[in-house]
Amino acid sequence: MCSFFLLDRGLALDFGWRIAQSYGTVRNLMQNIGYITPNEDGTFQCFDDYDVFDAIRCPEGYYRRVRAEVLSSCSQVGLPCPPGKECLCSPCRKADTVEILPVRTATLVTQAMDGEYNISDNKNCERMAFCTIVEQGEEVVFDIVDNRFAVRGAVEVTYALHDAGATLNAETEYGKATTLEPGRYQFSLQTTLRGSHVVEVFVDGKDTDNSPFIFAVKDKTCFNRLEVADPSGNCQCEDGASSFGGGCVKTSNLIAGIAVPVLALVILLALVYARIQQKKADSLWTIERREIFFDDPPETLGRGSFGLVLKVGTILCYPSPFGQAQVL
Repeated sequence: MCSFFLLDRGLALDFGWRIAQSYGTVRNLMQNIGYITPNEDGTFQCFDDYDVFDAIRCPEGYYRRVRAEVLSSCSQVGLPCPPGKECLCSPCRKADTVEILPVRTATLVTQAMDGEYNISDNKNCERMAFCTIVEQGEEVVFDIVDNRFAVRGAVEVTYALHDAGATLNAETEYGKATTLEPGRYQFSLQTTLRGSHVVEVFVDGKDTDNSPFIFAVKDKTCFNRLEVADPSGNCQCEDGASSFGGGCVKTSNLIAGIAVPVLALVILLALVYARIQQKKADSLWTIERREIFFDDPPETLGRGSFGLVLKVGTILCYPSPFGQAQVL
């Protein structure tokens, strides 16, 4: 290892390269920041890569952001980078070894369309704490970020979803996460079973530090009036309501809405029937002109502005259901 020296000799300056008298401090520094790494045989190897992203080394407890975030970090905070230079702004962030970041599918699609999706914007799940709450049937995507990928390389990420309740009928769903890019994995969960579910995430068969966590499912939101979600996540009429006309109405109102018109129709028919019967009854007392005979000459009983009142001599009655015809 060489060092550059500058020596002041009064009126003249001597400068040049020479063998460093001690480079232990520099070596220790380079080992600490990961530029010199030990091999399995006890020897050491220098980092030899000119990719600025791969050259990033973060202190303990801090991890390198994903490539897209690092390369755009300065422009996002409004700091221009000179032409021909590569600039980095806060390429490291404090994080867990493995981060589990929940993203609702609708949010993921919207942000991806807008070009604003950033995994660091989401809250990391914590051990035995509520990680996210979704509605019945709503899909949620979990981003798994392995912050030690640069050290250990690719891993296998699996998960287990334990149904709520932990009853004898409880079931467990197992699955494997897909690899999106080096160090980043993803899987999705979707269920209609309401309650708090326990989710475990494994890296190479071992629980992560923030696993297990709780994944809660609440009732599906029904936008129609008097509707509630059933155990399958379908909207149906609530207790005391019935389906009618493509919606839900209270059963009491439905009964009243049907009974009142029917009752009104029955009353109307009864009145019509009574009127018809009244006309039939009145027709029994109607006497036609051909059935009336007057004395000859007719006897006048009275006179008025309305006319004469004559005495009827004979009324001819015909047989009827009420008895034999009589002559009055």
